[in-house]
Amino acid sequence: MKHLIRRLSRVADSSQSHYCLLHSHSAAAARRPGRAHSFRAAAANKFRRSRSEGAVPVPQGHVPVYVGDEMERFAVSAELLNHPVFVTLLEKSAQEYGYEQKGVLRIPCHVLVFERLHSFSLSTAQKMRECHWFVLLVAFALSVKGLNASAGDIDPQYRTCVKQCEKIGCIDQQCFPQCNFSLDGVSIDLPWYMQEPLYLKWKQWDCQSDCRYHCMVKREGEREALGYHPVKYHGKWPFKRIYGIQEPLSVAFSALNLSMHFHGWLSFFILLYYKLPLRQDKKAYYEFSSLWHIYALFSMNSWFWSTVFHSRDVDLTEKLDYSSAVAVLGFSLILAILRSFNVRHEATRVMVAAPLLAFALTHILYINFYELDYGWNMIVCVTMGVSQLLLWAIWAGVTHHPSRWKLWTVVVGGGLALLLEIYDFPPYEGFVDAHALWHATTIPLTYVWWSFIRDDAEFQTSNLLKKSK
Repeated sequence: MKHLIRRLSRVADSSQSHYCLLHSHSAAAARRPGRAHSFRAAAANKFRRSRSEGAVPVPQGHVPVYVGDEMERFAVSAELLNHPVFVTLLEKSAQEYGYEQKGVLRIPCHVLVFERLHSFSLSTAQKMRECHWFVLLVAFALSVKGLNASAGDIDPQYRTCVKQCEKIGCIDQQCFPQCNFSLDGVSIDLPWYMQEPLYLKWKQWDCQSDCRYHCMVKREGEREALGYHPVKYHGKWPFKRIYGIQEPLSVAFSALNLSMHFHGWLSFFILLYYKLPLRQDKKAYYEFSSLWHIYALFSMNSWFWSTVFHSRDVDLTEKLDYSSAVAVLGFSLILAILRSFNVRHEATRVMVAAPLLAFALTHILYINFYELDYGWNMIVCVTMGVSQLLLWAIWAGVTHHPSRWKLWTVVVGGGLALLLEIYDFPPYEGFVDAHALWHATTIPLTYVWWSFIRDDAEFQTSNLLKKSK
């Protein structure tokens, strides 16, 4: 890292959120004397000009720094320049972008600006002021917890592209009707039906979202030409959309999962009420039938919103998708406990289900109305998923159920599929990522799962009829 020029900038405003931006420039740029000299000369000219215009001078013990294309002037205490936490964050930024690209990393802080040249060194033995210790604690916590922004959406070139697109409504020679601007910046006043295709309007592709998408495509093309791997933009991998659909394969696989659950539930319903014997009150002998009906509704609801969410990712569809996933995982965990322990009494079922339902509902309210914490939500979902897989696995190992091999198939396959959900990688050719593959693997598992449920209904009904004779 000694060859990197590092810059950390932030404008302090107590009425707004405070962020720092870490920029990393390449060693090659540092070795080009002309370029480095021109930067320093521009900074010096800006400093002299600001002094002549009556700007506030840089306090003693601080370093003047000029940031961005506008060469805005800031100041930072020199005591922060050499702390290892910032060096670590800068290394992450450089690794993310590649050493020949400008990189940006956003972190909370309470400093104005930070810059360090590879030839610049200061002693770290000096004590820092209380505010600076707070900065370091936040930065350290961030380095452990994860970065507070996606690499792509804080790329300076991407941000410039989006800003310019939103201003004039065009990227290079491609213009977007929903931005209502022409190439020369003149407003276009056309009827609403000529502004954009209706399928895009229904999906809420507005000027900002379209600019973000096309700037992302353009930036990823530039990065690919330089040999860099894809990065996330606003928390999402760069997908290629088709007819306004953001993740076409995930949409298709989600719809197939929905249809498989509907087929499984319908065949289960027909088996219970048209093929197996019924009680005198026309109710099924199978004592878990009502729970499986509820499970089917939760599952179909979850895959429906998954289809909608992957078709168009907005705040509403995201929360509905996440909430429905938590709901089905929570209920399926309850069902796993009740079935594996063969809990038949309603009072006992309520006692078992109540705390789990309360937790799932509380988590849904939390992610909808307080904070959509992706990391915490992943922990909750994975914990509930793994717990029920372990329950089914243990039950399949100790029971003599005739279809336990189907249960083993679902448990092992579900565990392997869960790894795809945990291990994330960028989409191949802009279409196939780990999440899409996870959706694909659950399609055959869903068929086997409902086959087991039908077998379980037959097995339990047969046992109850034998006992009643």
